[in-house]
Amino acid sequence: MKILRYGFDTIDVSFQAALTEDVLKSFAGAKEAAANQQFDEPLEIGGVVGLVGQTGKRNGYRYAFDTGPEGEIWWLKHVTDPQQHNIFVSVRAAQLLLKGWEQVRDDLYGTLEKLGATVTGEAINRIDFAIDLLAPKFTLKPENFVCAWQTKKTVHNAPPEEAETEVLEGIGAENVQFIGRNCSGVTLGKMPNRQVIVYDKRREVIDARGNKDFWWDAWKLNKHDPENRVWRIEIRAGKNHLKEQWDITTWQDFENSILDLFMDAIVNVRYVRPTSDSNASRWPNAPLWNMVRRVCRIALSNHESGLVKGRVIALTRENAVARYSGQIKGLMAGYAVAVGEKDGEELSKVLAEMMVDEANNPDFEKKQDRVRKRMIFVDKEINQAELGILYRIYRENRLKFSDVSDTDDYMRVCPY
Repeated sequence: MKILRYGFDTIDVSFQAALTEDVLKSFAGAKEAAANQQFDEPLEIGGVVGLVGQTGKRNGYRYAFDTGPEGEIWWLKHVTDPQQHNIFVSVRAAQLLLKGWEQVRDDLYGTLEKLGATVTGEAINRIDFAIDLLAPKFTLKPENFVCAWQTKKTVHNAPPEEAETEVLEGIGAENVQFIGRNCSGVTLGKMPNRQVIVYDKRREVIDARGNKDFWWDAWKLNKHDPENRVWRIEIRAGKNHLKEQWDITTWQDFENSILDLFMDAIVNVRYVRPTSDSNASRWPNAPLWNMVRRVCRIALSNHESGLVKGRVIALTRENAVARYSGQIKGLMAGYAVAVGEKDGEELSKVLAEMMVDEANNPDFEKKQDRVRKRMIFVDKEINQAELGILYRIYRENRLKFSDVSDTDDYMRVCPY
């Protein structure tokens, strides 16, 4: 069992702040454009670039502003009174991984300044701390959790008669997830209070289909090796728990009490090694939990991930290329049947001619512009990559262009 990484994974903050009416009108116009075109609209305010969503969020947040995979999501109310909580931000895990919470905190205020916001206060709404362990042979057993309160055990995807069992005293799980016969995750507690979660992080990253591949870089692991099984222990502190139990609202409160909060969580929820003792509360901690306790004691000392800034963007680009490539490959067979082409060389002629015609169509540039709006966080070269995909697919499938009259034109627009 090896520690791969630990640090804060989520920070949500509500700001007692407001934007000017002119800036809010810019967001209103971008939201209207997004709703009309049915995809998010790019907007730049004071050097801050993001995508304005088609919809807002409950509790009066009219605008959603996404600053990209290495950024955060801002939720804004159309209110100009800075004494109200009009701005809510959720920081993405990738940004915390890249910078650490102190730099992220400073950058949030930098962004607010660029947006022209008047800020009078803040309230921390959620903090998640995560520990990732490489443990290929670890098997998660829900019955080995001991809790300091009564909790209901629910088994996901179980038959109705087994879906919800009786309230268990001192032991149990709020949510238990299985893949086949293997338990892949256990959640104890509810948000916006406190949750302790242990789950198969490798499975989650794979299921995300490329959207979370930056974790492999952070862990320095080969994603194709099945032995690289990563388990995550995640402690979540929601708004109610922070405020009512620990009186944490400001960043200063956070610095003063957050380690105590997390240590309290792992004392009150334990993963144990069962013994013959009939009292489960006396069972000793499993090695996993002793490791978690040691990590939490040094939680605020260092949060470097080793992930280079820009790598998340690069992986986003690679995944976009792979996604489009897969779509084109999937359509080729159906198209060949539809046009009645069986010979690969003849099919290559038909496809090449179609691609050249499409690339020279005046509407093609308009289509590219629409794609660029959705992919503003990816380097502009992605647009050339989208075209280059076509040629690479033909090469991969050994389709020949030697007899195609428009090959030179095709190679001009697809220089890969």
